Amino acid sequence: MTQFTAEQIKEHNKHGDTWVSIHQKVYNLSEFMSEHPGGEEVLRDLAGTDATSDYVNVGHSKDADKLMEKYFVGELLGGKKAEAQVNQSAAAAAAEKKAEVKTPVVSTKATPAKVATTQKREQGSDFKVMAVPALFLILAVLAYLFFGNKA
Repeated sequence: MTQFTAEQIKEHNKHGDTWVSIHQKVYNLSEFMSEHPGGEEVLRDLAGTDATSDYVNVGHSKDADKLMEKYFVGELLGGKKAEAQVNQSAAAAAAEKKAEVKTPVVSTKATPAKVATTQKREQGSDFKVMAVPALFLILAVLAYLFFGNKA
């Protein structure tokens, strides 16, 4: 199996010569650039680097993993220890990203009772926002039909 150093991969950072390493495997993505669903720019920005954390954070599918086999050219020197560190940091970043998305924005002065009341109010407000204008529309149509045609 052909092995490459990080320094060797860094040399392949141009359009038409684009390599990345992902999970200690080296891929030549030069021919894949125009087919990448996320666009060429994403791959161009990662060319010549270890793109493991970016690949993991995006959440690529099993189909993407299988497609990558076509572009495999060798392994990155550095062993399992380096991969484990990257996987841990990628998992931590993904967990942090999930936590950020689910964290509600709450005033520091809010008490638990106020937060619960606000959440209940917000849940019911969608119906009110739509029901009140709909009710006025129905009343306007009925008023027009009843009073508007008698002239």
